[in-house]
Amino acid sequence: MKTTKTNTFSFAGLELRSITIEGKPWFSAADVCEFLGLTRKNATVHIRKLDDAEKGVYPFHTVRGPQKSAVISESGLYTLTMRSDKPQAKEFQNWVTGTVLPAIRKDGMYVQGEEKLDPNNDAWTGSTNPLLALQKEPLTAN
Repeated sequence: MKTTKTNTFSFAGLELRSITIEGKPWFSAADVCEFLGLTRKNATVHIRKLDDAEKGVYPFHTVRGPQKSAVISESGLYTLTMRSDKPQAKEFQNWVTGTVLPAIRKDGMYVQGEEKLDPNNDAWTGSTNPLLALQKEPLTAN
C-alpha cells in the first residue's frame, strides 16, 4: 500500500485531513463527521453503512505519534455527505447536484470555478475567446 504524507484542507473553519493511498484520496472519517455536524468520536458508527471498499483504517501522524483512524474514500465522502440531512451538508449537496452534475451532463466535464466565470464580462467576449469558439462549433461524433 503506497501512501503519501497527510494533507490538511481548511473548509468553513474546520480542518479536513486527507492522505493518498495508491494514487487516490482518502479522508479522516472523524474530520468529515465533524464537518457534517455528526459526533466526531462516533465516526465508526456513522460510516458503518458504507461499502467495505469505501472505508478503512490508517495511521495518521499526530502530536502523540501515529494514531490509527477510520478513513473513507472519495466515494465514501460523497455517499456520507449525500445521505446526511444536516444543514452543514446541504451546501455541498446543492453544489454537487446544482452545479457539478449539470455541468458534466451538459459539457461532459466540470472545471473547478467555472460557475464564477461571467460570459458577459468583456474579458470573456469576442471571437478570440476559445470558450466562446467551442460553444459555437457543433459537436460531432468520430
